Amino acid sequence: MKNPRRLAAISAAIALAAVAMTGCAGGTSASTAPTSSNDPVKLTLWSWGAGLEEQAALYHKEHPNVTVEFVNAGVGPAQFEKVRNALKAGSGAPDAFFVGASILPSFVVTDSVVDLNEFGAQDLKDDQVASAWEAGEVDGGHYYYPVGWGPYMYFYRADVFEKYGIEVPTTWDEFAIAAEKLHTADPTMYLANFPSLDVNWAGVLLQTGQEPFTTDGTNVTIDWNNADTQKVASYWQDLLDRDLVARVPDFTPEWNQAVAGNKFVSFTGGTWYTPLIQGAAPDQSGQWRAALLPQWEAGDNASAEAGLAGFAITKQSKHPAETEAFLRWLTSSEESVKLLYAQGNFPTYKPVLMSDEVQNQEWEFFGNQKLAPLFLESGEGIKAVDPGPFADVAQAKQIEAVGLALQNQTTLPKAMAQMQEDLVAYAKDQGYTVK
Repeated sequence: MKNPRRLAAISAAIALAAVAMTGCAGGTSASTAPTSSNDPVKLTLWSWGAGLEEQAALYHKEHPNVTVEFVNAGVGPAQFEKVRNALKAGSGAPDAFFVGASILPSFVVTDSVVDLNEFGAQDLKDDQVASAWEAGEVDGGHYYYPVGWGPYMYFYRADVFEKYGIEVPTTWDEFAIAAEKLHTADPTMYLANFPSLDVNWAGVLLQTGQEPFTTDGTNVTIDWNNADTQKVASYWQDLLDRDLVARVPDFTPEWNQAVAGNKFVSFTGGTWYTPLIQGAAPDQSGQWRAALLPQWEAGDNASAEAGLAGFAITKQSKHPAETEAFLRWLTSSEESVKLLYAQGNFPTYKPVLMSDEVQNQEWEFFGNQKLAPLFLESGEGIKAVDPGPFADVAQAKQIEAVGLALQNQTTLPKAMAQMQEDLVAYAKDQGYTVK
């Protein structure tokens, strides 16, 4: 019999992955915020994946006048396009929608989402992971409540590493050496998969500490083709040229088969990959481990965000107060957040995140590792970055650039240079002053 909680965890992981693939001045005080009533209210929230219906039922039991309906309006960019179209049309938008932190500013700049400071959002700040909360701060307002985050990790097969005498790489130089050692010993097996998923490629770039965007109103600095970008691109191009990493696209049957069939035995990815590995290769229980990312400088702990997401309320909502109350409960109550964690979301709500229950949990599939402290350590290495005013366009350009390189139609260094040119041209065409 299939485990519904396991299925929900896999769906939650896919949701964070999809949102990661796509991250007005201050509002009124809480005392002047719209107030909710006891009249029957139906709230519509757009999301994808599964599991949150459990929270909706529980909330309705505690608040009988409020019914919450989750609607799958598409995954990632498909949903965002529908939200934008409904907002432009003046009707048809949900009360709230699931959105990645990097995409959020593009909805703020069009005055499409509600400033949650109107409802006293800052009361919740101290109980949230700082980097997750700060991602919702745009131009003096706060525009979303975080559901889960995904510090960037390195996952590997401990049994294969032991068999071939490979130490867990702590630097990217060690990673390259290990990749050559394993593929030489067994040409059918690769140490790792190329980080082609756009959040993963962005992660290896942002790990260097660079800032691809700096936004000041309609002035924007675009820096996707700096020395660090070229260093990272050249490094991975060399591994591709020497056939030392696999080229398997994530979230495909081929990826599942590659994991189960030992085509590659490690990869980089957000914390939300844990249920995906279990779903792809359940018979490998006890063989996988998690580690911090390899570093460019030995001893560093530089990481990146790989899936921070939450809910924002649209300006079309007829029930913003009731929607905010539900989202506040969803993301900042122990009752709900414990469910979110069980559903596969690494929580940002510190009373649950730092609890003994979460911190001391041993994961049987990962050799009884305590993953939460390790995930937190990676999270401490995340540097907040400006996602730019058109992150969805930048991500689309990145997917195109990396895809061409993987098809051998260009190289990664040339692809990143072209991406820079394309984004500068787009920004100018949209009326931005590019510095």
